Amino acid sequence: LSSLPAEIGELRRLRVLFVYRNRLTEVPEELGACTQLEVLSLANNQLSSLPSSLSNLTRLRKLNLSHNLIAHVPGCVYNMKTLVFLDLSSNRLENLAENIQALVELKILIMEGNSLHSLPKALCFLTR
Repeated sequence: LSSLPAEIGELRRLRVLFVYRNRLTEVPEELGACTQLEVLSLANNQLSSLPSSLSNLTRLRKLNLSHNLIAHVPGCVYNMKTLVFLDLSSNRLENLAENIQALVELKILIMEGNSLHSLPKALCFLTR
């Protein structure tokens, strides 16, 4: 699978979406319309970014972005306030923004296999 159709946004009641181990280079903006999503796996693709519309996924609890080409955590991720699990392993990350403290429900953060130079002090504010 090299792309997701824009029509995916019509699946308004979709709760779980696994699209791992494909050849996706981008995610359609329309996925942001799937506001009931609770689990999203985009692992093992060729993604370097995510559309800002994914900020609308306010019920998302688990996000797997591992094994992609992500150099910077997409801004929309920091707006996913209900995230409990975030896997960013095996990407091209060199740092993590202070914005990470916005993920107040985060319990599991996986960052292995990156080129991290340091971790932000804001990480200490994640008390879960």
